[in-house]
Amino acid sequence: MNIELGKRNWWHIFIPALFMIGMMSLPLNGQTDKGAGKDKSDLDKIEELAQKDPEAAVKTAMQLPKGDARNEAIYTVASIWAEKAPDAASKWAIQLPEGDVRNAAISGVASGWAGKSPEAAAKWVMELPEGDTRNEAISEVAEIWLEKSPENAAKWTMQLPAGETRNRIFFNVVFNWAKESSGAAEKWAMQLPAGETRDQAVSIVFFGWAAKSPDAAAKRAIELPEGSTRFEAIVSVAAKWAEKSPEAAEKWATGLPNGKARDLALQRIKDAQTKK
Repeated sequence: MNIELGKRNWWHIFIPALFMIGMMSLPLNGQTDKGAGKDKSDLDKIEELAQKDPEAAVKTAMQLPKGDARNEAIYTVASIWAEKAPDAASKWAIQLPEGDVRNAAISGVASGWAGKSPEAAAKWVMELPEGDTRNEAISEVAEIWLEKSPENAAKWTMQLPAGETRNRIFFNVVFNWAKESSGAAEKWAMQLPAGETRDQAVSIVFFGWAAKSPDAAAKRAIELPEGSTRFEAIVSVAAKWAEKSPEAAEKWATGLPNGKARDLALQRIKDAQTKK
């Protein structure tokens, strides 16, 4: 793979952009914290009922006024129901009329089912019609699967259909995995077949690693063999490190051997300083 200084792989643009808009401070599906707000007591009652009788809980949730509180209640009931009886819960969610309630129900089913069997939940969400509802459901499955088995979550999201949704979800999974277990994430990424997918995965791993421990990530990046993988790792470390400590990042990058990796790393640091 030829490396050019001006080359703009999607993740070179996508990774810094995510953090400029604060994406990683949100859940994977972009929903607000569940259970927050003045309707907490209503939600608690509905959640308790859902544990015993999910269908009765649905009826109670539907009596709430239209809006976020009702959608949140539907999500909660659907999630609990899917943990207990995913086939029944999914059948109920699918037959709902198009709209916010159906979207919340499908997302809830995806989350609850993934807690029980992420493989089965993944199969189900991919059978949904293409669109925002399916994308949200995919995010739900990825978030839960990440908690259970980061490697399997990464493998699944890597194989999603190409596009913005796949890029976003794959980034979230690999980034968060690398923050929690950089060694395991790197080992997985490095064993992928050489090519753009591995470069992408390595780039995200080192971006996540640098978010937690930039010094360690930087040390490991320069130990990698010459090539596109090392190039991606160095640039990602520089970009992330510059967000927290541009002076330290610049000092490290300046000490790199002359070449395209050093040049682009310094450019990423400069870009980060300009955006502040």
